[in-house]
Amino acid sequence: MLSIIIRAFSTCDVIGKTIVLGLVAMSVAAWAIMFHKWTALAVVKRDDEAFLRRYGRNTHPAQLWLQVTARRAFPEEVPCGAIYAAAIKELLGFLHAAGVQDHELSSWQKGRTGPALPESDMASVRAAAEGSLSHKLLALESNMSLLATFTSVAPSLGLFGTVWGIMVAFMGMVSGGSAIVISNVAPGIAGALLTTVAGLFVSIPTAVAYNALSAAVRRHTVRQETFTDELLADIVRVHGASAAPAPQVSQAPVVIQTAPAPAAYVPQYAPVPQMAPVSPVAPVPPVPQMAPVTAAAPVPQMAPVSPAAPGAPVPTASPMTPVPQVQ
Repeated sequence: MLSIIIRAFSTCDVIGKTIVLGLVAMSVAAWAIMFHKWTALAVVKRDDEAFLRRYGRNTHPAQLWLQVTARRAFPEEVPCGAIYAAAIKELLGFLHAAGVQDHELSSWQKGRTGPALPESDMASVRAAAEGSLSHKLLALESNMSLLATFTSVAPSLGLFGTVWGIMVAFMGMVSGGSAIVISNVAPGIAGALLTTVAGLFVSIPTAVAYNALSAAVRRHTVRQETFTDELLADIVRVHGASAAPAPQVSQAPVVIQTAPAPAAYVPQYAPVPQMAPVSPVAPVPPVPQMAPVTAAAPVPQMAPVSPAAPGAPVPTASPMTPVPQVQ
């Protein structure tokens, strides 16, 4: 198999050999990243689980930090340890300012509540924990985008090499004229297909490893976010505003003196003036009757026109006098 790959590589042109060598380098980088991520995630899982077991055995959130051996056993490189250290440093600064000593925290009894911190101090502690959490999540997801890039680019690069090699082989057929010998064309096609094999060799294991690593990163992300919420809840339960005892209120009876109710106010209205009586309306006089209309006189009939005598001349109109011209 190796001899076949070497022979196919020897038949590639400069572009084909460059693509194959680039894919080989990409494969080496992908396998190095996968090995490093698997090792780092395994170490993070082991250290986080050990840290959470130690943290759960303490009665106060700051007790684990006050133990010197614990600070050596759980360095800040551990994600949960770094989140814990960032929050506890802020918390101890506020507790020391409030007069709380370290020995009191070391001997803290379970269920006891301490001095209540104002909301601004609790916000500072929460911001420190969430800021450290963000940095650790970014560290967990480092190089994952590079693996995703290898998964998508490698097949495309191999396909490009194959298309280029086949194009070169066909151009050799054209230059060879009508006498086409398969032994002269097959090596070029084999070299072209080698780039596709190299691209698949890079993309297939990289895609499988990327999906597996993404699932592992999600599990670690959930574990660290859960621990951050639990740590902040423990701090609020011990030093939150609701944890402080309520001040005792005197139970002396309170006498409330009430003033006598004022008399009901009755508004006084001015009397309404009486209107003058309305005089009766005079009766309407009767309408006079109209005189009867007399019948019109009959229209006289016109006398009949006698016909003109036959042959009688028709009278003509007299000529009109000319109108004088205006000078």
